[in-house]
Amino acid sequence: MAEEAKPITYRPPDQVIERFHASKALVRGLVGCRGSGKSGACIMESLQGAAQQKPNHEGKRRTRFLVLRDTYRQLETTTIPSFMKWMGHGTRLTGQYPIHGRTRIPLPDDTSIEMETIFLAMDGDNIIDNLQSFETTFAWVNEARAIENSSVVNMIISSCGRYPSKDEEGCTSSYVVMDTNPCDEYHWWYKSHMDSTPSNWEFFAQESPLIYLPQNEPVYKDDPQLYAPNPKATYARIQNKGYRYWLDQIPNASDAFIRTMIMGKYGTVVAGRPVYGQWWSEDCVSNQALDWNSTMPILIGIDTSGLHPAAVVGQVSGGSLKILRELRAENCPFDEFCEAMLTPMLAAEFRTNPIICSLDPSNPRSGVGGRTARAVLQGYGVDSVLAPSNRFDSRMGAVVKFLQRRGALKIDPSCKLTITGFRGKYHYKKIEGSGAIDAYKPVPEKNSHADVHDALQYLCLYLSAGMAQQKVIVERKRVLMV
Repeated sequence: MAEEAKPITYRPPDQVIERFHASKALVRGLVGCRGSGKSGACIMESLQGAAQQKPNHEGKRRTRFLVLRDTYRQLETTTIPSFMKWMGHGTRLTGQYPIHGRTRIPLPDDTSIEMETIFLAMDGDNIIDNLQSFETTFAWVNEARAIENSSVVNMIISSCGRYPSKDEEGCTSSYVVMDTNPCDEYHWWYKSHMDSTPSNWEFFAQESPLIYLPQNEPVYKDDPQLYAPNPKATYARIQNKGYRYWLDQIPNASDAFIRTMIMGKYGTVVAGRPVYGQWWSEDCVSNQALDWNSTMPILIGIDTSGLHPAAVVGQVSGGSLKILRELRAENCPFDEFCEAMLTPMLAAEFRTNPIICSLDPSNPRSGVGGRTARAVLQGYGVDSVLAPSNRFDSRMGAVVKFLQRRGALKIDPSCKLTITGFRGKYHYKKIEGSGAIDAYKPVPEKNSHADVHDALQYLCLYLSAGMAQQKVIVERKRVLMV
């Protein structure tokens, strides 16, 4: 049986969360650093919503609370313990999957909160199908950055407001709350928050717990002396060590970790072992747009395989490789990629440059007309060669040569997939349930960052193997403008 309910003492940890609680939006998103009270705020929203629900004829305020997290393991180790910290005295849990909680809390008006909580993991392939059968009152998405498909959120929204049904007492309090540590700028959360917020959605961003003292410095360094407590981050009071909680995490931390988990800023979130982690330096990213010589050759590495073709455009100047542009298409044949993206870009920006392309050596045939990738490019007046190798260790090693030499690689800030891939989005995925602490798959996870980095590897292979050994001779032609 559940323990006898005791009074719950809760005070919003900062003004941002106060505004979060006051919001009437259908969807409410809360973003901030680790340890800032986001989970507790979302749990308290469920209690507030349950108390506002219309009671039935027995005086019971019946609600159903759907709680979602990316994996079942994280539900057990983080989400459910947080829930029980606040609601444990009035809650009884079942051990079956999905785990259910039943919370009963008497109220001063002689009614009672009767809330059923369902804890659901989203790591199954049929998560959307599972959500179709749910009728719930409100929902909480814990660590929403783990949801890659925004249609999952739409399905969650459609599940809310359906319990209790209209032929019973009806549902009088319905919404979706979401919390997360910051994601990268390609995520649907970032786009919904920063670019175009959907109607009846509202986002709340907490203050950073620390102030980074170097001004105009784009990289967060791992020296605690460079940080000071931020008095606006009043949620520091909920941590046992106060601001020291975040300061102690800084030594030996990467820029990506400090940016997202400590400072609470949008940035690259590393989910596995970065392919170039031990060689990568933020010094490779230019603070301003790179220029190029309009008469020297432009080198293009192209990944032609599948329906996600990608290209990386560069130029060698003064002994260093400048990465100037990147392209990637989604669900697009190579023919269309060349016609709609590659050749217009070359015509607009590199009209006077000789063009040299280094292709995926598999040289696949197009689904349209059966032409090879080289033949497709030749049709646009673009010369190309096949990269010397398709072995991953050779491709990776060709890039590492540039990373190992200071100043040998410089990347234009517009090449976001290339940059975030270097920061860790291009990674080896961890093998779950392997029994090993650090077990990863032997090849990088195939994603949008991998497509672009495959293209970069073909470019670097041409430079390190093709040009150096003079095995590749390319006639320098100008692009046939269309």
